[in-house]
Amino acid sequence: MLVKAYPLNDMSSLFYLNIYLIFISVSAFDLTFHHLCSHHRL
Repeated sequence: MLVKAYPLNDMSSLFYLNIYLIFISVSAFDLTFHHLCSHHRL
């Protein structure tokens, strides 16, 4: 795992992992939102 490469404790690892997952979720939602907007615009 990528997290094990850094000397972080469990709490820090979970904290950065949550930020990473939220970033992916927001990016996916943004792409889906723009796709729906462009689809409805046509």
